[in-house]
Amino acid sequence: MKKRIFFFAMFSLCMLAASAQHSLTGIVKDGADGSPFPYATAALLRADSSLVTGAMTDLDGKFTITNVAPGNYLLQVSFIGYDKAYQNVSLPGQSDLGEITLTESANSLSEVVVMATRPLVVSRADRYVVNVSGNIQSAGRDALDILRNTPGLLVDQSGNVTLMGKGVQIWIDGRPSQMSGEQLKAFLNSMQGGEIDRIEVVTNPSSRYEAEGSGGIIDIKTTKGLQFGVNGTATVGYQQGRMDNENAGVNLNWRREKFNLFDSYSGSRNNGWEKIEQINVMQTPDGEITLTQDAKAKSSKAFLRHSMRAGMDYFINSNNILGIIVNAYHSDEPGAHLKGVTHISPIYQGISYLTVDNTLSNSRKGIQGNINYQSTFAKPGQQLNFDIDYARFNSGPLMETNNSYFDASNAIIGIPEQLKNANPQTIDVYAAKMDYTQPLWKDARMEARGQIRPKQNGQ
Repeated sequence: MKKRIFFFAMFSLCMLAASAQHSLTGIVKDGADGSPFPYATAALLRADSSLVTGAMTDLDGKFTITNVAPGNYLLQVSFIGYDKAYQNVSLPGQSDLGEITLTESANSLSEVVVMATRPLVVSRADRYVVNVSGNIQSAGRDALDILRNTPGLLVDQSGNVTLMGKGVQIWIDGRPSQMSGEQLKAFLNSMQGGEIDRIEVVTNPSSRYEAEGSGGIIDIKTTKGLQFGVNGTATVGYQQGRMDNENAGVNLNWRREKFNLFDSYSGSRNNGWEKIEQINVMQTPDGEITLTQDAKAKSSKAFLRHSMRAGMDYFINSNNILGIIVNAYHSDEPGAHLKGVTHISPIYQGISYLTVDNTLSNSRKGIQGNINYQSTFAKPGQQLNFDIDYARFNSGPLMETNNSYFDASNAIIGIPEQLKNANPQTIDVYAAKMDYTQPLWKDARMEARGQIRPKQNGQ
């Protein structure tokens, strides 16, 4: 039994070896004219495509990735609207990768009419802004896919977002999302690119931001109509690979002199398929063994995801605004089936290989409400904000695992293991805060905050 637990743990977990650290440098250029490429993301991946770390290029197109352990890696360089560039890296043998070029994606349209343009990336003192609205590369993608292509951001296979290797908080329209982990991933998967106006990456958060976001704040600004009257947009997307994926969304806005009403809905249907091939070398009390995994993961049914956003801004007068906003999502994942085999060389304690047959299903839903009051004063930049938040998240993951162990003659060893794990959760979050900003002199200001810390009740 101990042997089986040992091999199951080896199959499920990736282990890292710590040793001397090294640095990796390079310069990214535009393949069209050879000019330096600022704000591109250089991500260092392991052989199984899992994320190690990364960096963003500066205005001269240069990047430096530090504190990397010796080994073989894959460098991925990406930017919105350009094909990703890859390069194999071996440390400590390589430290300067020289020039890496990015080529613009070959997306052809029968006709393009440009009414106005905004720069894709705008740099400010404490942040940089990525304009998403109107970018053809964002059409048909969900928010998590867009974050993967946002300069400086790294998104791992579990959907965790980091900024230059540091943890960040995700905000929506200037307010904390109150989501993390699986709830946040489900919400970002359900939000479509048509709902996003821009992404503000706050690299140097001031006191008005949460202390947990000291590594950075990702503020997703959603689309709101600025024109008086009723206006809106509708989008439809289709992707075809080995499996098909579809999405659709609609945004509506009604603006008058005293109020602004807005709402949006997006839904997607996704079929999952993945082929996994990886090799892990493990140290055991009896010596070194190699585990070669070959597996396929496929959804038994299409995943359905829905998100909704509705709100109102009431303009009391020119200096005071009252806002209400509600975000909700529902993600139904009826079953992801993974079946694979792991060969062990040399044979370890009589076990030649093991087979795994996993099924994971989950249903997630959440709703978040925010009431905001904003008051501005006669002095430019002087501002007072009140926020009250409530959120509820539900998830019901169910995993079933069947493990079988075989010897060199293909005879099964012992009785196959059958494991079943269910972990339903309900989480309620309450929070309230007040922010005050007072300009002092040119390029200087004072910020103060009063806050009732977010309280979570879970079961």
